[in-house]
Amino acid sequence: MLKPPHDARTSASAWLVLVAALLGSHAALAVPTLTSLSKSPSTSVMGGCQTVTVTANLSEAAPTGGTTVSLSSNKTELSVPATLTVPAGATSASTTLSPTGVTANVTATVTGTLSGSPNRTTSVTITPVGLDTSTAGLTLNPTSVTGGNSTTATGKLQCTVTAGPVTIPLASNNPIVTVPSTVTVAQNTDHTDVTVTTTAPVSQTSVAITATSNLTSTGYARTKNL
Repeated sequence: MLKPPHDARTSASAWLVLVAALLGSHAALAVPTLTSLSKSPSTSVMGGCQTVTVTANLSEAAPTGGTTVSLSSNKTELSVPATLTVPAGATSASTTLSPTGVTANVTATVTGTLSGSPNRTTSVTITPVGLDTSTAGLTLNPTSVTGGNSTTATGKLQCTVTAGPVTIPLASNNPIVTVPSTVTVAQNTDHTDVTVTTTAPVSQTSVAITATSNLTSTGYARTKNL
């Protein structure tokens, strides 16, 4: 049987090694795809004072230089950065979003886009901010006044406003006590004060002042009698 020269066998072996190396390099350069967008918390968030974290998840580690995912939102109440970069060697990256205050439930859809991958989405439900669940949700000081004098009403939210302002509706059940239709809680605070004016009643009268926020079935209304 004829055998190739020693140099030819060596050359063939070298070619096999080279091909294997090239195949290995090709596998290492596989492009990651966007597998999902996830969010935390998974429940709704109160606009104006709670945040939500959105995470872009890749099929495999990002290559050198990272992988950039484009982001968009279909609601102005939830702004997102234009891009989110997954660092080299990582399989995910997150961004924290601050929804603005709303007066009714809003569902925002965040979409992630990466070339070569299907678009991925996650939905965020934003609810109106709630009043403090304790008696501190609405207080009057003083709690009793002579007609013609005023008192101060304080509305307190469940959390500090981070993307404000947040508006709280007010109401009185008797025209002898006048309150503004709404009061505003400014950013970086959790409460606001408003002056309540009165007129003299014919006789001693109890008047209910009501503050309402988080206008959903799970929301809170606070009433104080003056």
